[in-house]
Amino acid sequence: VVRSRDAAGNLTLEADYPQRSITQDAAGPVVTPSLTLSDTVSIHTTAEINGIVSDASAIEAIEVNFTMANQMGALDGGALHLPFDELKPTNTFVDQSGSGRDVTCGVDHCPTPGKAGSRGGAFAFSGSGQYLEAPALLDPDSGPFSAALWFNAAEVDGDHHLLQQAEGNGAGRTWLAVTAGKVRSNVGGVQLTGATGVSAGMWHHAALTFDGEMLRLYVDGVLDAQSPAAAEKKSGPLLIGASDRFNSFYEGLLDELIVYERTLADFEVANLYAYGRTPWLPATLDGDTWRYTIGEGAEDGMEGLFQLNVRGIDALGNVTQLDGQRVWRGEIDTKPPVVAFPVTVDQIGSAVATTYACHAADFNLDDAQSCVVKGSA
Repeated sequence: VVRSRDAAGNLTLEADYPQRSITQDAAGPVVTPSLTLSDTVSIHTTAEINGIVSDASAIEAIEVNFTMANQMGALDGGALHLPFDELKPTNTFVDQSGSGRDVTCGVDHCPTPGKAGSRGGAFAFSGSGQYLEAPALLDPDSGPFSAALWFNAAEVDGDHHLLQQAEGNGAGRTWLAVTAGKVRSNVGGVQLTGATGVSAGMWHHAALTFDGEMLRLYVDGVLDAQSPAAAEKKSGPLLIGASDRFNSFYEGLLDELIVYERTLADFEVANLYAYGRTPWLPATLDGDTWRYTIGEGAEDGMEGLFQLNVRGIDALGNVTQLDGQRVWRGEIDTKPPVVAFPVTVDQIGSAVATTYACHAADFNLDDAQSCVVKGSA
């Protein structure tokens, strides 16, 4: 309801108030599995899985993702997690780690959301003043930490800051940057540069871990460089896409930023890298029901222990929050065993020896039936 008062004190008559209905919707769609799916422990043949999706606004898309067992906990325990899956411009982006450390950007400094990422969406940074700022996350002097993200740089020559802790009560340090085609960090006051070259226009995963004594850099899931480093006390905010002097800005795409208040092991970084490569697949939307068919056979089948994630995207660009995407965990095995039958012929003097071997591989291999030979005379 809107009304107005003029300089003479006249007030709009109540009967003339203009009225408009406004719907506020900043929440992502809610997705749930069907009772049949919830009660299912394993899937061994082609099957349609389904459930319900609801939202205050119209649903525009439904997507599913299958996360392998060893990657299920890759995002657990984060101090900050930004999937960068938002589709509409805003100046506040929700921290999906559950820690409440939302990041912000100024009116003229916000990156562009809605780009294609390594996994789901990504943000585009122009290289001309666009950056995000997270509140002070941690003091490296108070304990170990790790940070990781995906980047797709427009160029890799020169110096491009990905993550930078600004000056607080200590010197600002670069957590992750790309310099002259290599990933680098100067946490702890050292200048640590990786050995692996990265290319412009391609997705790469960068991670650092610091245990208070040793700084390690990882590129695409593999340990790339390490060096002793001393813990330094500092409490400045974390800048994403900018240097602490704001004289260098990143140009390119960023995706799946996560920070931990602990040191990740090598295998955890590898799992985080693998997690970022699992795609979101389009599902079918039928009214308020989502559906997806799991295929079978050598080409379309799946095998292993999986976590099924489902997310909805509404007409306003809101996406199902991370903690509401997991709808099922269980075994899927719709792929037949792979069998190899190599033949080796050896000649020893005038004698010829022929060796036949059978090798079978499958998630649920039955040793008694793994290599059954059938032939005809």
